[in-house]
Formats: sequence, structure tokens, C-alpha cells
Amino acid sequence: MSATYFFLLTDHGSQRLAAAQAGTQPFQITHLAIGDANNLPYLPQSRVSEVTLVNEQARVPVQSVAVVGGQTEVVATFDSTIGGFNVHEIGLLDEAGQLLYIGNYHGGYKPILTEGAGGDLELVCVLKNSNLATVVVEMNPTVVTANRQWVLDHFVRIPTFNAHTAQNNLEHANLLQLIQQLNLALATAQENIMDTQTIQNIQSTLTLMNQRLTLLETQRERPLPIGTVIETTKPATFTAQQWAAEFGYNSVWAEDEDSAGRVIVGAGEVTIDYSATSGEAARPNVTQNFPVGQTGGEITHKQTTAELVEHRHSDGIYNKFTALSSDVLAAGEATDGDNDGFVRLTTGSTDNLFGAVEIQIADITEAQAIQMTEKAVGNSQPFNVMQPYLVRKKFVLVGYQNAN
Repeated sequence: MSATYFFLLTDHGSQRLAAAQAGTQPFQITHLAIGDANNLPYLPQSRVSEVTLVNEQARVPVQSVAVVGGQTEVVATFDSTIGGFNVHEIGLLDEAGQLLYIGNYHGGYKPILTEGAGGDLELVCVLKNSNLATVVVEMNPTVVTANRQWVLDHFVRIPTFNAHTAQNNLEHANLLQLIQQLNLALATAQENIMDTQTIQNIQSTLTLMNQRLTLLETQRERPLPIGTVIETTKPATFTAQQWAAEFGYNSVWAEDEDSAGRVIVGAGEVTIDYSATSGEAARPNVTQNFPVGQTGGEITHKQTTAELVEHRHSDGIYNKFTALSSDVLAAGEATDGDNDGFVRLTTGSTDNLFGAVEIQIADITEAQAIQMTEKAVGNSQPFNVMQPYLVRKKFVLVGYQNAN
């Protein structure tokens, strides 16, 4: 089946080619031009005698001219700033700006970004040499592509939520416009009974764009994964329903009650190295695993006897008691008649030592020892172990409602 859309060598192009083959005047293919033909499509053979398009809209320098597999490929790209018209005619120009080849095009609309959608249009023209005297230029199936900068400008995610949302919405609008254009191109191709390969290429592109649109719409409806926690400076009276209405996207939120009054600790195993400590502060390293959802810690802590720092009391109590016994004996208030080391008092006597220990001396038998009783001090109050903190309101994303 012959191609519906193709290029032909113009009369001017034939002259240039003949001169080049004779070695008298080589020529260059410098630009590719496109036009709307005043929206009156025509066949290339009807204008081979012309050196200009009917109504040129734009021209760009060719990006490359390369011989591939015995044929010449000419590539040029019309960027997203060029558009706003239907493309019906295409021409390859020489260094003098005159048509070497002229071709027709299926009339697809070339959008411009200010219209809400757009992209780069890359045209790859394949020049097939049937013989030395005649050259026919056939164009590869049209491909709407985006160069690296256009992708960076319109599709790459920016890591801030507001920018992500804006870019998401822009890409969605671009895709809708592109799909509309591809559907129009497919209908035109089928109506004009274009070659099977061109129709298949358009259908394949449509399938990919629709898949991308489905994914994008899911992302637009669900911009954050379920389980995401957001903290905010909203007041304590601000409800999860109010936050859902403000956030949008049919999201459902709940107050993060599990984190109330708790600092957040990263999940996983950690080892704290205490090898640099020495003296009374010396201690072994501590390794602990923190699984997701685990809770722990205290707001206040009441210290136990076992948690006291190891320490020793001085022998002042013994010395005090020895001095007390000598004073009592010297005053004749007690005697140790049998020299067994126990003092017997005729009258009860009490002396407070150091305010913390009380020694009571009373009538004592030989079977009894001096009784020393501790005097309790302190109030045993728990002490605060919380780090400095700042309270924020927290909400957790628990789901999405079905969009209407």
C-alpha cells in the first residue's frame, strides 16, 4: 500500500541534486519548515515546481543528517513554544531557504503551552534513494516527543507538596489535551485509510498515554499514602474533619492519639557507645531494638534503693558512740560491772548522732546489744525525666473516600 503522506523532490531540488552528482555544486539541507496550507490540504506532486510552502508557519534548523542503512535520516524538532495551528505541509530547505523536498501531513494540531497543553514535535524524515536520478522522501510515522528540558519542566516531581500538586495538575491537563489530539489523529488516519504501521503507532501511543493518565488520576486522588502522619500548628480544637476538608482529595484523617504525649523514635536497632566514660561514670555499651509501634519511657521516675550510686558511710557513728560511752562512764551514770563490753544505765538516756542515726541506750542485759535505728529523711517524690518539648497537633491519614 502506498503512503498517504510523503515527500517528493521539487524541481529546484532535482536541479540541486543533479549539480551535486555532477560535482559542480554541492548543497546542504539546513532547515525543516511546516505550514498549515491555509487549511487546504494538497498532494506534494501538485507543488513540486514551487520553492516555498503555501503558508509557512515555522522553520527550525535540522538537528542531524545521517546515513543509516543506505538511507538518509533528517531530524528536526519544533519545541513547545511553536504551535497554534494544524500542520498540513512540510518542506526541507537548502541553505538559500528554498524547497528541496515538499510533503503533506495529516493535519494534526500543534498545540502551544499557553493553550494549556503542549510538547515538542520531533520529525524524522527518511530519504530513500531509488536511483541516482530520482529521490523520494518518505516520513517516518509522526512521533510527538518531549525533550529532556520539557520533561524536567513539566513531569519531574518537585519535593514539596504544593509544587507536587501543581505539577500533577499541569501534567493531567497536558495528557488530556494530548490524548484528544491523538484520538483525532487516529480518526483521521483511519478515515483516510493510512498505512497500517502509522495507525498502529498512534494506537500504541494512545495506550501508553491512557495508562499514564490512569496512574496520574490515582495519584491526584491519593497524593499521599495511607498511614502518613502530618503535624501542624493548628489549635487543639482543630478537628480531623476540618483538616480533611482543608487538605482535600476526598481524604479521611484521624487524630494521631497513639502519639499523644510521646516523642517519636526511629525504628531499628541502636548501640550507644560508652567506652569513653571512666571513673564512677563508666558503664558497658547499651544495645536496644526499637520495633515499630513499641512504646516506653516515663514522664516522671521514682528512684529505688537499687538505683542509688554505690557509696559508703564514714566511721563517725562508731566514734561518736565510743565518745558517748566514755562520757557516761566518767559521769558515774553507768558501769560495766563484769567487763563484758556492755554498758548498763541506771537511768534511760538518749543521744542523737548526726541527725540521721539515733543511738538509744537503756537498761541492757548481757544478751542485748546496743540498738541503732536509722532516721528517715527525704520525701520519696518522683522526679521529672522529660526532655524539653513542644506540643503539636498530629493527624494520620486513614483512607480516601471514593471520588464522585
